[in-house]
Amino acid sequence: MRIAIRCAVLIVPLVMAALAAAQAGGTGASPPDTGPYTAAPTGDAHLVPSSTPGYFSSAGSTQGCDWSPTFGDAATQNLAFPEANTTYWQASLPQDAPAGATVEIQGQFPNARFFSIGLYNSDYEPISEIYDYQLTPSSGAKPFVSQTQPAAAGRFGQSYNARIVFSTPPASPAPDTLYASSGSSTTGNSSGAGQHLYLLYRVYVPYGSTASGDVSLPALTYQGVPFSQNTQTAACQSVLSQLLQNVLYSISLKSLLAAATPPKAPQFTVYKGGDTPGLNIGLNGANQYMSATLPLPTGYVYLIRGKAPSHTSPATAAAGEAADVRYWSICQNGAASTQVNACVGDFQALVDSGGYYNIVVSNQSAPPYADISRGFNWMPFGPWSRAAVIYRQLLAQPGFAGAIGSAGMGPYTPQIAYCSTAQFESIAAAGTPQQVFQACAAQSQ
Repeated sequence: MRIAIRCAVLIVPLVMAALAAAQAGGTGASPPDTGPYTAAPTGDAHLVPSSTPGYFSSAGSTQGCDWSPTFGDAATQNLAFPEANTTYWQASLPQDAPAGATVEIQGQFPNARFFSIGLYNSDYEPISEIYDYQLTPSSGAKPFVSQTQPAAAGRFGQSYNARIVFSTPPASPAPDTLYASSGSSTTGNSSGAGQHLYLLYRVYVPYGSTASGDVSLPALTYQGVPFSQNTQTAACQSVLSQLLQNVLYSISLKSLLAAATPPKAPQFTVYKGGDTPGLNIGLNGANQYMSATLPLPTGYVYLIRGKAPSHTSPATAAAGEAADVRYWSICQNGAASTQVNACVGDFQALVDSGGYYNIVVSNQSAPPYADISRGFNWMPFGPWSRAAVIYRQLLAQPGFAGAIGSAGMGPYTPQIAYCSTAQFESIAAAGTPQQVFQACAAQSQ
């Protein structure tokens, strides 16, 4: 099938990048909202030898494997279309849990835009997830009370207690609870025992000084005993090589075909993989996605333009105001490599007087005028013959007309236009981003 990144676009977190230092507390200082984009290392995509430490599953584990880096960046892995403003951690559940057994999760609300805890089966298909606003704080107010509605008095650092129960979900699931037997591709008995089950912990846009939002990673215990801290034991080591191969094999070699000149601008399409078995690997249920695959011949740039949804920010959180979405971003990825090259997150995007973002993508370096002084964000295309661009919306407000997949996205639908580098420079020297996009769109239909 064509990748149009449909296959994986939202394999987003199947491959996890983690920062061990993130487990330490921080100062709580907010990061500067500067820079035209967040760059990501683009190391070689490869399968790591099974002897490499840090790659694990719960194969044979009777206690479970605690949070650990599973995939890094340039030094190890940058695969499965990760988001450059997000960090993912993975833990593995014990395989011998009997029906009714419970894993306790004790954590704190991070100083971040969003976090979630997701449970996945051995094929990395989602079983169930809990989002930050669905968790109950032990005391006080949590930062968010709905998809995009901050709590005016909420603050990070409040404690919460969640759990995983190895049983079939009841008709009325308990609050703060994940159930370990759900989904179409699980194995083992009805309690979930015998499966390789994984927890994915996601933190989007931390405001503090650490990737985990200035709080420790959640504490995991099974039958009152903490998960093994030694993830390098034989029971906790595995490269998940078959899983990675499944991901890579699902991407069509058509993505490696030579680019046409002059190129024709593709359209963004809504990712529907979550409805298709085998295409929902690592899916983040809080996100909706659109994507397009395209080449970039020498001597050309391409532009992305669309109306920006309003997004949650420290200012809206302080005022307790809702927004259109919790977070949105546009990322530049390798279509065949599945690596992320750069992302423009909502807090980095320049928005013009009409409410539109304008992003320029070029080979090598930014051409003249493709900078913030002219109203543009810039991203590098990356070292590929064909790339994938992904538009994400995280937790759209119910009723938001511009939500991905809604019938009336209208101006919120991102558009792509090609231009020769010379033409872009000529028009951008005196024109507005809107004028540049319209001129380029006219020649790339």
